[in-house]
Amino acid sequence: MEEASNNNADIFVYLGESSVVPQDVVRVRVHPSVTVIRPSAFEERYKLEEVELCDGLLEIGCRAFSECKSLKRISIPSTVNKISFEAFYFCEKLEEVQHDHPNNCTKYWVFSILSCTFTYTHPARGY
Repeated sequence: MEEASNNNADIFVYLGESSVVPQDVVRVRVHPSVTVIRPSAFEERYKLEEVELCDGLLEIGCRAFSECKSLKRISIPSTVNKISFEAFYFCEKLEEVQHDHPNNCTKYWVFSILSCTFTYTHPARGY
């Protein structure tokens, strides 16, 4: 695990296809060189609370964040043009998703959440 430059906590830096994501990861930063988050990359990382995605990311793979039961919010860069099936399936604490261009990429069942209050925030429009 790579230490964050701030003193708050450790941050795991996801480098793409070859990264092995620890089961107990809490905070993740996706490296700016990553254009695709592979399918199931963070699946069942039950303690994952925070994810920082960078501009340049193009695709979030199938079930990439599925069953990340502690994930509360995520901001998806405007460069993302594909979010695959069940990418955020059963993220039961997910309350807020920010994305500038949701109509360009959101697919059916991306945010299949069984038991949460879900608020979509569109920054350009303020809702």
